[in-house]
Amino acid sequence: MRRSKAPVWEETRYDEQKNEQGHSRKPPMFLSKTGDFVISAGVLTHYEGSSTMVRIPHGVVEIGAGAFAGCEKLKSVSLPNSVCQISENAFNGCASLGEIRIPRAVTSIKRKAFYGCVELSEVVFERGDRSLYIDESAFQLCLSMQKLIVPRDVEFVGKYAFANCSSLSEIRIKGKDQVYLSEGAFKNCKSLKRVAISGQIYFKYPVFENCRSEDHMAFKRITISDGSKLNKSLCCADRLTVIGKKCARCGLRHVRSTLS
Repeated sequence: MRRSKAPVWEETRYDEQKNEQGHSRKPPMFLSKTGDFVISAGVLTHYEGSSTMVRIPHGVVEIGAGAFAGCEKLKSVSLPNSVCQISENAFNGCASLGEIRIPRAVTSIKRKAFYGCVELSEVVFERGDRSLYIDESAFQLCLSMQKLIVPRDVEFVGKYAFANCSSLSEIRIKGKDQVYLSEGAFKNCKSLKRVAISGQIYFKYPVFENCRSEDHMAFKRITISDGSKLNKSLCCADRLTVIGKKCARCGLRHVRSTLS
């Protein structure tokens, strides 16, 4: 049986670069390595291990771009409370990743951070005071995700952020005063049965395109931006009205948006 490595801390200091007058142009930079993690200025830039379960050391503030991309054997990741950002492609293609907890300090989940994590069935968002920005395709093709429950303020959900999550049946998002949902944010979520999003919602394109259910959609208020294309499952949901656009199903142009 292979023994696990003891944590190792390696530190490298780069010489200061000086100009012709002898003044430093940049402060010293540090690179560090703790076990299988390569860390630079609080950013976990690369994972060099092959474990199925990973605990990221405290003090890491950002999971860097592509840090775990393609780690197909990775099943579980524990993020420290110090993490504030999950960068683009951070866990892209981690096909065996089954669960992850998003710490309360995280304010940004970047483009394709969890793209193609086909076994990701549980994403736990911790309650927090900071608003959350979910970027384009962040969770696209997470085929096993069944519920999306975000008990904190969300101000932006990017294009195709949760598209093709074919097992997703329930969405509950606590929005800010204004929530922006981008084109196709939940496109092809064919198992979707219940949606509840608080706050005033803005969107410019179809959001729930090709979703199965048109029932149990609850919004406090929804505003359609100029030039938007209505999705009929939103327009004709129970007690839902929209502003200024003609519904493809009922043919009405609604003037105001009110929903209790």
